[in-house]
Amino acid sequence: MPPGNDFPDSEGYSLFFGDYSGMVIGSDGVAHPVWMDNRNPIYSFDTTPGGDPRVPIPVGFGADIYTANIKI
Repeated sequence: MPPGNDFPDSEGYSLFFGDYSGMVIGSDGVAHPVWMDNRNPIYSFDTTPGGDPRVPIPVGFGADIYTANIKI
């Protein structure tokens, strides 16, 4: 598979997990989709020589998992 390009970094690569990771529908008619989102940035302190450690800098993206209850 070629590298993803949904949320590319400076080199064109991404960590896109796909639209939905799974879904189940209960006997009560409620759908429970599950998906991941990796667009939330992660920050760290600037520890480079001459950098200001009080200023957070972006160092990547975190993966968060979400779900919803959808009556169908």
